[in-house]
Amino acid sequence: MIITKYSSAGQAVLEPGDDPATVYLGSEWRTPSAGEFQELIDNCEWQWLPMGAFRVTSKVPGYTDKSIMLYAAGYMEGKVLNGGERLCYWTRDLNVEDLPFAKALIYNGAGDPVVSVFGREKGCSIRPVKVK
Repeated sequence: MIITKYSSAGQAVLEPGDDPATVYLGSEWRTPSAGEFQELIDNCEWQWLPMGAFRVTSKVPGYTDKSIMLYAAGYMEGKVLNGGERLCYWTRDLNVEDLPFAKALIYNGAGDPVVSVFGREKGCSIRPVKVK
């Protein structure tokens, strides 16, 4: 079991063999870190679109023409989809203080997106990034 594997080793970051982006897309891909999502929060303009997504556009000089889309696909809780304006994207970072939790980019339909801890039993989306 992954939780036991990481708790006994005291690791805080998923190994490539446990990272869903790497496993399904290959070694050129990985799941973003909590720090990378925080960088998006800190350095980008977040525009909510009627289609149920954020257009995330850089505010960094020289990159203001760069943007990505993050869709509010919600998250699964058991067999129930908590959708609507909810957004949840896993990071590759575990919450070492409480391993049944991991860090995720979360938006619950109000306020601003945040990086926070979220129960690993819930089903969140993955937004893979290409390894440089």
